[in-house]
Formats: sequence, structure tokens, C-alpha cells
Amino acid sequence: STNLNAVHYDEANVTFNGKSYIFERQADGIYQNKYLGELRFSSNGTNNNQLQQIEHSDGPFLVMTYNERGFINWAELRNDSGNQQESIYDYDVDNDWLISSDVNGKITNYEYNSDNSLKRIKYSSGSIEEFEYYTQGWLKSIELITNGTQMANKVYTFMGEATVMTLTQPDNVTLTLTYDENGEIALRNRFGFSTEKIQRTEHDKIVSQGD
Repeated sequence: STNLNAVHYDEANVTFNGKSYIFERQADGIYQNKYLGELRFSSNGTNNNQLQQIEHSDGPFLVMTYNERGFINWAELRNDSGNQQESIYDYDVDNDWLISSDVNGKITNYEYNSDNSLKRIKYSSGSIEEFEYYTQGWLKSIELITNGTQMANKVYTFMGEATVMTLTQPDNVTLTLTYDENGEIALRNRFGFSTEKIQRTEHDKIVSQGD
């Protein structure tokens, strides 16, 4: 998520350069953040309740700026030897759509349907992801196309409280995942292999095979 303004800090999270962050408001109104991993870091520098900089315990620090709508439009990861990564984000301000991201010169473009749902992602490599939806607005499929060839196709179906995702790769290698009402994987079936049943207890995950 790049929507890190004052309203959304409490639940916002962002992944940058493979590192994930979560932001929490303290009782005094100061935002404290935690790196979801081994490192800890602190934030400083705010402007209009918008975070401007994150300092890591291992040296690098992240700086960012915002557009008039409060969305991050530029972020840069720096260290003592120079810049490690720069990201530039461009938005359709009429619809608050993220329409492009430029990460160290690698540009990704995003297209949307009239109902604000994501329609297509075009990557700098030339690969394209196409999104299709049911009439209710639920995600129906995601198709990955590279050099005009379908590389993978994810199809989502809904059965009562369960969600089933089928991933078809080249040569019809199919993986089907069935999710429970909590969004956790309950069944996993790969073509040619036994079905795996996944049960979760309070402290453990149990995987068994068989239909």
C-alpha cells in the first residue's frame, strides 16, 4: 500500500525493496513503526502527519514525498555509499488510481476498469497480467502472458464459504487450492499427486495426504 497518510497510518503497511513495514500510532500521537523481520528501525521527520524518513538499525534509511492527495509519489532507499533504490509513483488524481511505478528505471503500468477494479498490469520485461471478474465484482481469473504465450492462468471459483483457486501453467500442470472461510488453505491438489488436507490447531498445522 502506498496510501500512507495520517488517516490510514494505523493499519497501513508497505513493502519496499523486499522489506515490509507496519505503522502504529502511540498514545502521544507519534507514529512508531516496526520492520517485520530481524531488523528494528525508527522513524523521524514528519510533515502534516506524513512520515518523511525511516532509519534502519543496520544503516540504510528510506525517505519519501507525497502528492497533494496524500499518496507517496517518490521514495528512495539510501545508505552511506549512495542510493540503493529509487521508486517514483504516478497517479490518476481524478480516480486515485496508481497508474505507473518506476523502480530504478523499470516501469510498471496499471490499467483499470470503470468500476475501479484492476484490469491489466504491464511490466518492464514485456510480460502482461490480465484480470477478469465475475458480475458480482469478485476476481475470476489472472492470466500471465509473456511474449504472446500464456505462462500461467489462475482461476477463482466460489463454493459456499469456500474459495477455490486453480493455477494452470504450461503443459496443463494444474494446482488447485481450496480455502476455508478464514481464507486459509484447506486442500491442496497438484495434478498427478495425492490431495493434501491441511488442518490448523491453535499451535500447529497438520498436513495429511489422501482424498
